[in-house]
Amino acid sequence: MLAIPSKRTDRTLFEYLEKREIESLLAAIDIATWTAIRDHIMLMALYNARGRVSEIAELKIKNVGLKRQHTAHLCGKGRKERVLPLWPETIVELKKWSVSLPNLLDNALFSDWDSGHISRFGVAQRLKCAVNGGKETYPLLKGRKITPHSTRHITPVHSIQSGIDLTVYLHRHENKCTANYLKKVS
Repeated sequence: MLAIPSKRTDRTLFEYLEKREIESLLAAIDIATWTAIRDHIMLMALYNARGRVSEIAELKIKNVGLKRQHTAHLCGKGRKERVLPLWPETIVELKKWSVSLPNLLDNALFSDWDSGHISRFGVAQRLKCAVNGGKETYPLLKGRKITPHSTRHITPVHSIQSGIDLTVYLHRHENKCTANYLKKVS
């Protein structure tokens, strides 16, 4: 079986959102309820921290430095740990959000109704609801395939577009899929 060559197929490039499209997506969430506020901040963190959906879903209160460091400590697959900086806008929203949470550091930052962490499926569902809700107001979102995994690649593309040196970014970036895409784009 090992001697059988694998089929060669074309790999399609993923679709990424422009900055105004991600802003439209975040603005489409009506933050009138507790869950809507959670979803808005969770999607901001997903976009900002460029983590895997499971890393964001399982993020604990103690793993977000809101006082001095302004970082998110993500624990991913293969026991890989990363500490990623958070943007000032995300820090402000996370500080507001953390006030509404119980002061238990081992609790999930984005919990579901039973105080456990939200599932990967739950994150995907909340993103899908935000996209569907935003299609009426923001026509830019119509016809776009937006998944939690695709949001992981949006920030690096926006960083390159804003003038960050590609060689520095690729040296520090651990995601080969995004690195290969960025090489093709530039």
